[in-house]
Formats: sequence, structure tokens, C-alpha cells
Amino acid sequence: MALLTRIYYNAVYGALGGLLGWMLFGIFGDKNPDGDFAQKLQMLLGGALVGGCIGYLVVSVEGDP
Repeated sequence: MALLTRIYYNAVYGALGGLLGWMLFGIFGDKNPDGDFAQKLQMLLGGALVGGCIGYLVVSVEGDP
């Protein structure tokens, strides 16, 4: 696969992974966490969810058939 095509597909699937992770975090995340620790934990889990979705979709594009 050409370099520019790989860059394009990685960008598109990375954006889709970010959107999917953000939507899942909006559904399953706590809207009003109580306290400082709960808010930090919520942000940590949200970042892990969004980053995991981005990584999963980007790596799935790079996989050999």
C-alpha cells in the first residue's frame, strides 16, 4: 500500500475510533461524578476508552488479510 494511502486510512480510522470512543464514553460515563477522586477516575477511564478505540481501529487497518 502506498504511503499516502496508509496515512489517509490511518487518519480516517483514527477519527472514527475517536468518535466511537467519545460516543461510548457519553453513554456509559457518569454525568455528574461526586468528589475529586471520582472525577479523576472518570477522566482516566474516559481517556483509556477513547484511546483504546482509536488504537483498536488504527491497528485493525494495518493488519494483514
